Formats: sequence, C-alpha cells, structure tokens
Amino acid sequence: MRYRLTFLLGVGAGYVLGARAGRERYDQLMRSFRDAKEQPGVQSAAGVVAAQASGLAQKAKSAVSTRAGSGGDIGAGSSTTYPATPLNANPHGLNGTS
Repeated sequence: MRYRLTFLLGVGAGYVLGARAGRERYDQLMRSFRDAKEQPGVQSAAGVVAAQASGLAQKAKSAVSTRAGSGGDIGAGSSTTYPATPLNANPHGLNGTS
C-alpha cells in the first residue's frame, strides 16, 4: 500500500508540473507551426505533395479496377500465373537452419 501511495503521489506531482510546462511548450510549438505553415515555400511544397498524392491515388485506383475487372473466375482457364514457390520461402528451412 505504501508503494502504491508513493507511486500515485509521484504521478500526480508529475502530471501537475508537466501540465504547466507542457501547455506553455505546446502553445509555443503551435505558434511555430502556424508561422511555418504561412510561409510561401511551405505552401508550394504542400501543393506539390498533394498533387502527387492525388496522382498516385488515381493510378492505384486504376490498377485495382483493372485487375478486379479482368480477374474473372480464378482457376477455370485463367491466364494468371503464380510463382512456383512462395515468395517468403526460406531455402535454408525454418529460422535459417538446415
């Protein structure tokens, strides 16, 4: 019981002290973030990243719809080929031992 009480007092003291210092630091970081976000270079970089992400999403959507549309019934005369061994097969047996 004594250790539990000591632990809870320590947690409480850390929370109170951390909350005071933490809030000030949090506010400082958020001000810095907002200032950086307003910079023209950051805004242009964010636009480039957003455009690339949109292009990649479109490409992935196209690839998935193409594969899903042409998949058909697997196994019944399908031209889909699979590797002879699993991709994660270890030639040395389990855990790298022979």
